[in-house]
Amino acid sequence: MCIRDSQGQIDVVKFDMLPQFAASAGYKHLSQFPGSTSLAISDRETGPTELGEDPSYTVSSERNQRTGEYGFTWNALDFGLSYVRAGQQADRYLISKELERKAVQNLTREIIYAYWKTISADYLLDQINPLMQKVNSALEDMEYIETLLLSSPMDALLYQKELLDVAQILDTQQRALMDARVELAGLMGLLPDEKYVLVHTAQPLTELRMDLKRQEETALFSRPELLEIRYQAEVTAKEARASMLSLFPSLQFNATWTYDSNKYLLNKDNTEYGAVFGANLLNIFQAGNINDVNKINEKLIEEQRLAISMTVLSQVHIANINYAQTLREYSNAKHYLNVAQRINDLISNAQKISRFGELELIREEASLL
Repeated sequence: MCIRDSQGQIDVVKFDMLPQFAASAGYKHLSQFPGSTSLAISDRETGPTELGEDPSYTVSSERNQRTGEYGFTWNALDFGLSYVRAGQQADRYLISKELERKAVQNLTREIIYAYWKTISADYLLDQINPLMQKVNSALEDMEYIETLLLSSPMDALLYQKELLDVAQILDTQQRALMDARVELAGLMGLLPDEKYVLVHTAQPLTELRMDLKRQEETALFSRPELLEIRYQAEVTAKEARASMLSLFPSLQFNATWTYDSNKYLLNKDNTEYGAVFGANLLNIFQAGNINDVNKINEKLIEEQRLAISMTVLSQVHIANINYAQTLREYSNAKHYLNVAQRINDLISNAQKISRFGELELIREEASLL
């Protein structure tokens, strides 16, 4: 929407630089002849003499007339201002492009995150559901054992409590994963209940291979926020030029061709052209204030640019710290998963020969998930 609007505004401003061309045509009918007379002024102080009893009237216009007029005007000051405004609108168009690029970046990042979350959710939910069934089955067996008094009441209750703790953990994980597909569908513009199949990728995210200095340079050069403030600085500079141009005198050129069908006229058509020069002398007193305001605006834009630059550099440094920490966490998670898998295999094998109970197996399977 912003890009289309900005492009349309550029086209509108470009037309403002063209001369104004106007055409008009009309028809006039009078019910009576527009007769008139005139009196001579014999004395400048007393004015004209009184109108006599039988004055003589003359006619210089027909009762039916057709008129037409074609002309154009061009203001040199308006042309200069329109030229500056067109440059401003072009910069605003570039700003809208940067806003679009920023939105695409954010959407891409969200979709990547939602994709991996959905892949993980599909994988884990396929394992949580069978484990939940195993927990429910173990709970039913223990309740039955408690009813038959085959175990002490305290042991039976503690056993059930541990199973319920595991069930609660599984429910929490399941709740956190169930919305992943709906979130991804929303980001892709699909209906919440629309079915889709995710294709698993064999290549994960690209590993970052760039030193800190190059990251800073890349961020300062290509971040949409910084490019946006640069274009905004151009808009402010052009606004300063436009405000100063508005103080200049205006020079307007015009040319008009007129036609009148009145037969009493000596020349029914006529051509008029000329130029008008005008200026508001009070603008001289505004020049200083306008110049001060322009300097303040430019300084404000510069301060904003510095603030955004520092924010971007801080984000780069924080992101590097988080990235390094995440790599360490990922390495520890892989190690933890390997150990948990081996423990789970040992307990699973031992449980087959009844060296471990079912509760230990369920607990380790939940830990592995």
